Amino acid sequence: MDRSRKRPTCSFLISIGLVCMSYGCQGIAGNPEKASFSTDSKQKRPSMTQATQKQGQSKPRLVVLPLQPQQGQAFNGAGLGIHFLLGNIVALHTGLSEFWFGWRVEKIFLEDEKLSAYCRGEYAGLDIAKLGKDQDIRYWLQGTVRQQKNLILVTLILTDTLGEHDSLTTELTLKPANKITDFQKKFISWLKTCGLPFPDAQVDKAIWPETTTPEGLDLLGRALEAHYLHASWGDKGPLSLELFDRAVSAAPGSYL
Repeated sequence: MDRSRKRPTCSFLISIGLVCMSYGCQGIAGNPEKASFSTDSKQKRPSMTQATQKQGQSKPRLVVLPLQPQQGQAFNGAGLGIHFLLGNIVALHTGLSEFWFGWRVEKIFLEDEKLSAYCRGEYAGLDIAKLGKDQDIRYWLQGTVRQQKNLILVTLILTDTLGEHDSLTTELTLKPANKITDFQKKFISWLKTCGLPFPDAQVDKAIWPETTTPEGLDLLGRALEAHYLHASWGDKGPLSLELFDRAVSAAPGSYL
């Protein structure tokens, strides 16, 4: 980012973000904290391309759900902020059909109270296997977050709703102080172990230096939740930009 340029207004950034959403990407049912999954990254799995060709299908979809606070962790917006970060990375994966969570919020949660409760770790009623079939979304990425001072511990779960509905999990550490690049690299590496290798030509684009802070992620996530609720169930009035303005002020150099 050219730091010499004038800082864009919040409304401009939101406009760009919503335009991106219009082009965008984005099974274990229930609470990922209580689930059981395989963690053997050495297990040989067919690549996504092989699996797609075998089934004669077009590119599969992958949706990133908001990350929930781990049990006993107070809610903040970091889980939603990281959900948005992961969605922007996955959108660059040319082997997947782009799909943004924001497109079908109300089809996944049906009621605004359920979305808010899910974001706070208080709702575990999603039937991922059924949703995958109904929404024609093969891969579902969900997980939890736990903040330790300036670090955010992230547990991710990727569920393939075809075949045996198997899930894989990983634990990553997000360090805002190092521009998150280590987190991005490890996430892309983990996708490869899941049979979804990132195209080589896209890797550099997916590891941009993200200049943010824990407070910036928190405010971004809260702003996103407000947007999802307003877009899906709100009135026809304009969305308040207060949370977005605060997010920009907290992390003015952030791409997100």
